[in-house]
Amino acid sequence: MSSLWTRTWKSTPKVDCGLCGLPNCASFGRAIIFGDLPLSACPFLSLPEYANMRAELQSLLKRAPNLRARLAPEQPEGGVLLTSPCKDTNDRVMAELRVFNGVPTGEPIKFGVFDPRTLCELMDCLAARYELVKCSRDLGYGRADTGEMSTTVLQDGRINMRRVTDKDEVLALFSQLERALFGAVVCNSCGRDLLSIMVNDSKSDEELEHQVLQGGSSFSLDTSQVGVPLTIHELTSMLGERATPVIEGFDIVMNYLKGQMVSLDGAAESEDDPYVMVKKARCQLVGLISDEVNFGKETLILRALGLLRTLESGIVGLEEMRMLLDFASQEEKEWILHSIESLKTDGLPDYELDINHLRLLHAYGFLRRVDCALTAIQSWSD
Repeated sequence: MSSLWTRTWKSTPKVDCGLCGLPNCASFGRAIIFGDLPLSACPFLSLPEYANMRAELQSLLKRAPNLRARLAPEQPEGGVLLTSPCKDTNDRVMAELRVFNGVPTGEPIKFGVFDPRTLCELMDCLAARYELVKCSRDLGYGRADTGEMSTTVLQDGRINMRRVTDKDEVLALFSQLERALFGAVVCNSCGRDLLSIMVNDSKSDEELEHQVLQGGSSFSLDTSQVGVPLTIHELTSMLGERATPVIEGFDIVMNYLKGQMVSLDGAAESEDDPYVMVKKARCQLVGLISDEVNFGKETLILRALGLLRTLESGIVGLEEMRMLLDFASQEEKEWILHSIESLKTDGLPDYELDINHLRLLHAYGFLRRVDCALTAIQSWSD
């Protein structure tokens, strides 16, 4: 199943513009495979330049009838499926655990539990705790080793541990890992990863029951906070001094974004690498969410992780926009710059169906990413 998801995602435009109604192309790929959206929902796929990609997706869709959602297994208490002594020593134990994605026992699970790319982003932040961390963005398979102990994370939500000291340590490690990685869990209701849901305040979501919000084996989420824009005041109030390094990172990323918006046709100078700062802030948040001092504040920190990804998406949109301007004709450049000025003053204009030019459609898609980031910055400061 994972290879099908990977091939589907690789056959999408990967612009993550949200014009299909979903936040990114990974969610779009999951939706079309199960018939929740038609290919026509993506305006890029109607352009002749994407004919080959559309044909590949149509080929993959022919396999969809053979794709059967498996039934959710019984969820064990605390997520622990089994623990037993290691075969080569009685001084260590092995264990198999399962992250709960909110789907009740016996109901169909359409998607893998983890979104592979988001999983690997979060697993990268475990490097400070483990001697070796590896993760495959194609397969959604991760591994973290330290000393004699090894931990394997699978796309279907299972976490296997080997050569752990005892059951108490198994439970403690699982609690930390589940919190650290839960942002990558895919909602069985809509196909979006949890971080996307955390920052989405769309009115259309009000009647949609996201099953993932009922997930978690070692904690529970506060659904009243989902989709509510995060503010610096709220983060400070909830985390106190522990929020300081995170806020400093957010400020650097936000200032970089605003600085780049000043002149898109000429790069604004900055001493900071925004991607280094994004990763640093992400790892600080992963550290906070898995620290027992912050147990009970998982929803808040997941919202912060979602906000950070929105900002990173905006940075990518700006960089792609600058590349488009370098190759645009004078007429295209005038249209793009006019749209940018509209975004700065009155907000991005609504998408028009007559945008059927590849470069202009790309420009609009990237501007949507920037618009989401700037809106998040405004809410953060309010």
